[in-house]
Amino acid sequence: MKLYIIKYTIASCLILFAFTAFGQGLQLATMSDVGQVNLTNPAKMPNKRFYIGAAPYVGGGTSINGAQIFETTGGFVPGFIDLNELEDENFVALNASVPFGFGFKVNKWAFNAHYASVYNTQIGFNKDFLGFLTQGNSPYVGETLNLDPKFNISLYQELGIGVSRQFLKIFNVGVRGKFLFGVLNANTVQGDLSLTTSDDFYQLNAAADYQIQLGGFPQIASLQNFESIDSAFQAQFSDPFSAFTQNRGFAFDIGATMDLGEFLHVGVSILDIGNINWQQNSYQYDLSGEFTFDGIDATGFLTGDNIDNITDTLNIDNIVNVSSNPTTYNAGVNTKTYITARLKLGKTFFINGVMRNEFTPNGIRTGLGVGAQKYFGKILGVGAMYSIQNGSFANLGANLSLKLGPAQIFVISDNILPVIDQWQAANTNIRVGANVTLNDKD
Repeated sequence: MKLYIIKYTIASCLILFAFTAFGQGLQLATMSDVGQVNLTNPAKMPNKRFYIGAAPYVGGGTSINGAQIFETTGGFVPGFIDLNELEDENFVALNASVPFGFGFKVNKWAFNAHYASVYNTQIGFNKDFLGFLTQGNSPYVGETLNLDPKFNISLYQELGIGVSRQFLKIFNVGVRGKFLFGVLNANTVQGDLSLTTSDDFYQLNAAADYQIQLGGFPQIASLQNFESIDSAFQAQFSDPFSAFTQNRGFAFDIGATMDLGEFLHVGVSILDIGNINWQQNSYQYDLSGEFTFDGIDATGFLTGDNIDNITDTLNIDNIVNVSSNPTTYNAGVNTKTYITARLKLGKTFFINGVMRNEFTPNGIRTGLGVGAQKYFGKILGVGAMYSIQNGSFANLGANLSLKLGPAQIFVISDNILPVIDQWQAANTNIRVGANVTLNDKD
C-alpha cells in the first residue's frame, strides 16, 4: 500500500508541476512598447530610443491535457489519468530564462545586447510509461511494457549581441550572434527499457539497453554514487561563471519585418540556430542488463535472516551494468521560428496574430495565438490573447505594461486559467520585466 501511495504522490507532483509551469511565450512577440520584443525577432525595433532592464521568464507545457484527470465527487483525484485519451507519445517540458539587456537606436540603426541564464528540459514518454507510473503493473499481468523514456536537459549561459537596419522606411532586417557556455547537459542517445509481469506467479522481468550522454557532470562510477551529481549541481549553481571557459557553442538569430501599408505590420524570425560542444566532464554511459524479481521469502524477511541478501539482490549496481567513456558531442539549443502580424485599428487599438514553432528532440511544439492590445496614452497598455498550444484549446492569456516616467514594468502570461483551475491547464507561463527607458521626441 505504501508503494502505491508513493507512486501516486510522485505522479501527482509531476503532473501538477507540468500543468502550472510551462508555455510558448507568444505575446512578447507582439508588444512593440517593450524593449525585449527583439528577443523574439532581432529585426524588431521597440518604440524607445533606449532601454535597459531584465525580464525573467518561466514556463512549461505538456501533451497531457488536464481535462483527462478523472473527476470524482468532491473534486479531482491527482495521479489518475484516462489512458484511453492519451496519444502513444507524450511529453513534459520546462523552460526558464533570466535575461538582462539593453538596446538603443541611432537613426536607421538599432543595437542590442543581453546576457541570460537559460534552462531547457524536454522529457518524452509513451502511454505505457505513464500507465505504469500511475497504476502500477497490476493492469499489465501477462504483458510486456515498453517504457523507453527519453529526455534532454540543458543549462547554459548566453551572451547575445544584435544589430538591425531599416530600409525604405518600411523594411527592417536584423541579426544577432550568441556566445553559449554550457553548464550542465543530459540527453538520451538511444534506449530500450521493458518490463514483463508473468501471469503465473507475477514475477517481474526488467531489461535495459540504454545510452545517455552527460556533460558538465563528474564521471559517475556506479549508479549508487549519486552524491557526485548533487555535488556537481551545488558547484555549478554556486559559481555558474566557472563554465565560461569550457563547453562552448555559438548560435544566431535572423529576422525581418515589413509595413504593408499604414495599418499592417508583419514579421518573421528564426532563433537559436546553433549548438553547444560539450567536452568538459563529458561522458557517454551505456546501461544494460536483465533482472528477474521473484519476490521475497516472507519467512526470512520476518525473522531478519535474509535481510542482507535481499538488500544485496536489490542493489541497483547488481541489476544494471554501467560502462562510461569520455566523449565530445554537440547538443542543439532548440531552434525556434516566429511569424507575427499586427493590425492597427484606430490610434491606440491593435489586433495581433502570432505563430511559434520550437524544434525539440521529441518533436515540433507549435503555438498559435490571436489577441488584442489597447493603449491608454503613453502610460498604460493592456491586452489579451487566445491561443492553441500543444494540442490544448484552453489557453487565455493577458498582458499589462505600465510606464511612469522613465520606469516601465510589464507582466505577460499566455494562460491565466490555472489561477482558476490548475488541473484543467496543459500550458502556462509568466514573464515579469522592468526597464528604464528613454522615449523618442515624437
